[in-house]
Amino acid sequence: RLSLLANIYLTPEHRDNVATGCPIAALTNDIARADESTRHNFQEQLIAYLDTLAEDSESVPRNEQWRTLATLVGGLMVARSVASEDLANEILEACKSGF
Repeated sequence: RLSLLANIYLTPEHRDNVATGCPIAALTNDIARADESTRHNFQEQLIAYLDTLAEDSESVPRNEQWRTLATLVGGLMVARSVASEDLANEILEACKSGF
């Protein structure tokens, strides 16, 4: 299931479509600078999202669930930040290879 998710999430199309892509990847830097209440609300939503990723995966330790989420979101964010499309695709593929 996680491999399927990675193959859907870590794509050039998702990377290039910031406006309708993952809000976690789009908002994380802004949320980090927000007030405590905003960060708390984001935290609650992030945990709820993690729980949906973990459905049918109760045997997966929580630290591996966080690692999965961080790899998906972080990989997408880093791929969006570079100028070279080839390098961006290399980053996406490297992140996908972990699943």
